[in-house]
Amino acid sequence: MATDALIGFICPPNHEIFGQVAERLQNRGFDVTFLEPGVELARDRLDELDLLVNKKVRWESLDALAYAHRHGIPAWNDYVVTQVFLNRLSQLQAL
Repeated sequence: MATDALIGFICPPNHEIFGQVAERLQNRGFDVTFLEPGVELARDRLDELDLLVNKKVRWESLDALAYAHRHGIPAWNDYVVTQVFLNRLSQLQAL
């Protein structure tokens, strides 16, 4: 099965779990790119993606998820869900 879909992972290529997931996706014909975590991602780089996968919530990756949400780029961990989760954690900490 071949596909043109480009999947972007915000994590290092040698990540223990997502590295293996990316390899399996490549074996199935998907194009995979790794995006550097902890840095602001270029909008044109995000625009190339068909799917965005984020490993760890950082301000820069949250910004990338927000951009993806606004521009119709599907994300493995959706921006709105991530926001709700972060707000819940903040509320629990406040208690």
